[in-house]
Amino acid sequence: MEMKSKANKVHCMVLSYPAQGHTNPMLQFSKRLQHEGLRVTFVSTIFYCNNNMQKLPLGISLKTISDGYDSGRIGEAKRLRVYLDGFRKVGPKTLVELLEKLHGSEHPVDCLVYDSFMPWALDVAKRFGIVGVPFLTQNMAVNSVYYHVHLGKLQAPLMDQEISLPSLPKLKLGDMPSFFFNYVEDSVFLDLLVADWTMKMWPKFRTVGPSIFLLKQTKDDEDCGVAQFTSEECMKWLDNKPKGFVVYVSFGSMATLSEEQMEELGYGLSDSGRY
Repeated sequence: MEMKSKANKVHCMVLSYPAQGHTNPMLQFSKRLQHEGLRVTFVSTIFYCNNNMQKLPLGISLKTISDGYDSGRIGEAKRLRVYLDGFRKVGPKTLVELLEKLHGSEHPVDCLVYDSFMPWALDVAKRFGIVGVPFLTQNMAVNSVYYHVHLGKLQAPLMDQEISLPSLPKLKLGDMPSFFFNYVEDSVFLDLLVADWTMKMWPKFRTVGPSIFLLKQTKDDEDCGVAQFTSEECMKWLDNKPKGFVVYVSFGSMATLSEEQMEELGYGLSDSGRY
């Protein structure tokens, strides 16, 4: 893409799926784009922005689109499948409305970087004649797993005890994403991850990670992101603990644990002798 003058910067819109594990890496990526001289507009859903987006880096503007559930996201839709179906119908329409509004402004959008969970965004980009670039927030090992599921070389539920994929070490069943072990309940996740964007190998594919830990990369960088707990609370708690004595456990935005699993996790953390 041809770079514009400083007064007329390339304007990049970054569209994130409304979940913490997607928003944070795409927000950090947005900071890097801004640092390289691009004008950046960060976009997520109305409900998510109203309830989670507390702080954006200086100079990055925040815009919203509707997912059809502005009062409660998945909680309003009741079921993930219902939510995603509604998002696919409403999301493209409201994204078109936002791009039309910006198209008539002083700074029309030149490029759309969209979360790969929303492949419909590419059709919107093509409609406006702007560059469309998918952003995959998961690591390449996971992307490879889902790509081979799409090819039919891996099928859920998995039966083999050892899995071989190109350029990866031998994988055991326990190394695979959890969706393979609970396919009946979680098939909606697998459908989401093996969407149209996995159909072709991209000659212009680039890796840019790790994108979630790009804080303080520039002199004027500032902390930002979304989290259930504020960074002040976390840092105060951590500062009271000895170095190397805290265990961090994360299951992502979509995981659900049974009462039995929570109990086992609690025992395991207690037995670790760490905070």
